[in-house]
Amino acid sequence: MKKLITLGMLLVMSVLGLVFGYENLKVDELLENNNIKVPFLNDEKPVTSTVMTISKPFNDTNVKTSVEFYDSTKENQEKSIIVIDKTYIPNKGILYKNDQKFDVLSIYDGIVTEIGKDDLIGNFVKIKHDNNLVSIYKILDNISVNKGDHVKKGDKLGDSGTSPIEKGNLLLFEIKIDNINVNPEDYYNKTIKEI
Repeated sequence: MKKLITLGMLLVMSVLGLVFGYENLKVDELLENNNIKVPFLNDEKPVTSTVMTISKPFNDTNVKTSVEFYDSTKENQEKSIIVIDKTYIPNKGILYKNDQKFDVLSIYDGIVTEIGKDDLIGNFVKIKHDNNLVSIYKILDNISVNKGDHVKKGDKLGDSGTSPIEKGNLLLFEIKIDNINVNPEDYYNKTIKEI
């Protein structure tokens, strides 16, 4: 009896699929014959895009770059050196600064692989993303994620913090690709597939 009911349901579903499929064909013909353009039916660009890109690790428009990424091939390297107690350190990321605390956000979907604390840089969060991309958020206060958490692009990770590096509310942000530090500014608004 159960087999008969199951076969009957499959037959009904098959017939409905054929009817709706035929009706969709008739709609396409009607649209074409009357010269009606529908973006997704005419291979035009869709109205909205669902492609996710890498974003900055904050939304606050008042946040400014304080120390740039160190690139040994470029001139003006003094803008990319962090000075602490008369020690000069090439910046492996971007040091962002604001007068007020600001939310630190995930740049892309990923998994929190490490949370820690360093005497110099304070609290940090490390996130692994697709394509061997790792983002590292340093000088954080009030961390709001845990190791192993799956985060989405734009999820809050914590607040900007303070450090002996300089005054203000800071975020030292790094991106690594295949375990090599790269300039984060070169990757904002790119898709993971573009890296």
